[in-house]
Amino acid sequence: MTSLKLTSPHSVLQLCFSRLAALGLFMGMAVSLTLSNRASAQLESYQVTFGGSGIYFFAVHLWTTDGNNYLGDILPSGMPDGSALAVFDNGGQVWSPVSIYSASLGVWDHPFVRLRPGQGAFLSIPPFIPPATLTIMGHRVAPGPAPVIPPGKLWFVSSQTDLFPLGSSAWSYEDIFGTPPLSGITGFKWDGGFNAYQFDQFGDGMWDPAQPSIALSQAMWFSGSSWGGCSPTLPTTTIETQPQNLTAVCGQPFTLTATVNGLPGLIQVARWRKGGQNGPVLSVQSVTATYPLVSYTIPSASSADSGDYWLELEVVGDCNVGAVVYVTSLIASLDVPCPVTLINSSIATISALTSGQVLNAGSQKTLLKALNLALTAIASGNANAAKQHLKNAIKRTDGCDLRGTPDTSTSSLEPASGIARDNASVRNASGLPAWCRRMGMASGLAVAAR
Repeated sequence: MTSLKLTSPHSVLQLCFSRLAALGLFMGMAVSLTLSNRASAQLESYQVTFGGSGIYFFAVHLWTTDGNNYLGDILPSGMPDGSALAVFDNGGQVWSPVSIYSASLGVWDHPFVRLRPGQGAFLSIPPFIPPATLTIMGHRVAPGPAPVIPPGKLWFVSSQTDLFPLGSSAWSYEDIFGTPPLSGITGFKWDGGFNAYQFDQFGDGMWDPAQPSIALSQAMWFSGSSWGGCSPTLPTTTIETQPQNLTAVCGQPFTLTATVNGLPGLIQVARWRKGGQNGPVLSVQSVTATYPLVSYTIPSASSADSGDYWLELEVVGDCNVGAVVYVTSLIASLDVPCPVTLINSSIATISALTSGQVLNAGSQKTLLKALNLALTAIASGNANAAKQHLKNAIKRTDGCDLRGTPDTSTSSLEPASGIARDNASVRNASGLPAWCRRMGMASGLAVAAR
């Protein structure tokens, strides 16, 4: 395992452990520990080396004083901001929540996740971190019973102690499990993806392509018999905070945001899309620099930006590095009511009305004049005048007043059907005059006027 150089005093982890005796089953099963001779327990240490940014199969080999091995005690300070870690519970075959380290606060967001000696974890180091070395100190405990993998399962394991076999600098399958491997057992290491090692694949009693080994602070997956998978299950990636519906101010910036939970190194890319499932891609971005936040900003909103938006994450999938899975957010709707756009649309609609559609041509001219006066007021920055002109225009649409009071004056526009001048007789199911809604103007102008 290569290294993450943390050389400040705060980056040297001093973990106080006591001698513990394992009284139960280990690695995901029940564990019972007894403290003994705490005051005279000998302090041990070893160095963890990382190659900088990337994903690692990580393990620890010592115990905390209370035997809990909480993440906040094992790695309490000095980690790079945004480092992420997830522990696999072999017994339950489930992942812990992904814990994220905040350098500014000096804490993990899930500090009570446990990483016991011999358990495996995914560790993701954020970008731009150079290779370095980290010293871990604690107390050594006699290993508990060797793990036994049930048929059809995968276990994520390492050594329960930091001591290597005599003459060796790594652990083998036999060192971890105490027995020789059976035919068909598969091991997985990580190097930008899962690399598989299978025992007795060709009936030769050997590992192919080579015998795997586990170095200090490393972990490795091994299968039990009758396992038919293609690679271990990766930590789940989820969208924890969904993007929210927004009403943006015309001409002003707007930002859609979401937060994700998962190992940043497994999230290959984030895409913001607009529209349906195959809608256009608006933004393609890396998550590692901003994790766990993913956002999309438009500097100046317009009516054309109104619509449905959603986030799509492309995540490394199981079954080797080439596989991907997609995690998608809920739909977030954006509304951008732009007065100028709405008014111009209404002007175009009114201007296109033919003489057969207008009972009173003078009313049509009056309406267009009010709309153009509103545009002039907006251009000069006089919002109150613009609003009044819009209210006057709305009253010329027969029954579409902001206050909902029908305008029954003789100059009102009416449909060409010759229907009596009783507004109630031409209203549709929504309560607005049918012809007024057909022009698609009243509701938009009401928004603009407000």
